[in-house]
Amino acid sequence: MNRWRSIISRNATPMQVAPACLLRRSPDILPIPGTPSVAHLRENLAVAALALPDREMAALDGIG
Repeated sequence: MNRWRSIISRNATPMQVAPACLLRRSPDILPIPGTPSVAHLRENLAVAALALPDREMAALDGIG
């Protein structure tokens, strides 16, 4: 998780970055996150507005 945090240049949590990566890879992918609270629901909804630049995607791909 620390490597993810060092790559992401905005205020995004690793739990937001993961589905954002999936959404960027293919329009045919639809992440369906579960949520135990309203706070997590808000965090999940914020993913729709999270656009990852090419350099961040490349760095995240390198983590494996």
